[in-house]
Amino acid sequence: MLFFANVKDDHASEPGLWATDGTPAGTRLLREIPLSRDRNGIPQDIFPRFVGVSAQRVWFMGDPFLSGELSDGFWSSDGTTLGTELVAKSTDNISQAFRQTQRLDIQPYALLNGNFVFSMVTPTETQLWQNGGAARSQRLGQFPYDPPQGGFIPGLLTSTGSQLSLPCAMPRAPPSFGAAMG
Repeated sequence: MLFFANVKDDHASEPGLWATDGTPAGTRLLREIPLSRDRNGIPQDIFPRFVGVSAQRVWFMGDPFLSGELSDGFWSSDGTTLGTELVAKSTDNISQAFRQTQRLDIQPYALLNGNFVFSMVTPTETQLWQNGGAARSQRLGQFPYDPPQGGFIPGLLTSTGSQLSLPCAMPRAPPSFGAAMG
């Protein structure tokens, strides 16, 4: 499945988020992107920003310059119209985190008490977020991220459903483990 966004108002196809299996019959509009009629000051490279794929879903950020459903927010899609869902509405906190994000880690089954959990890596820290239902997200915590110095390792979240495990790197191995680690 290939996902793509058309944000041109060229009348050849509707602006929106599309999915295709590579055939004309398998190409469909998932969500319409109504373009703002006032284009003054709006960047020409606006589009949903794709951030990853996991568990047969694509994850992407909307754009604040888009109007309608795919405006600023964190989205997920399974390639169907009904399966294209808002995961997190943009708030000042999550928008600022996404602007600084160098990497977004999505674990297909990282759930905490039924809420989807994801992490964002900025130049100095990893932020752990959970979706609290009804498209509301909250930051669970911030952890230092400086690979030479250690810190939370993004991408290795594990969950028992009611508890998350967050592996951390150490700046150097403790002496008792140094010989064994070799």
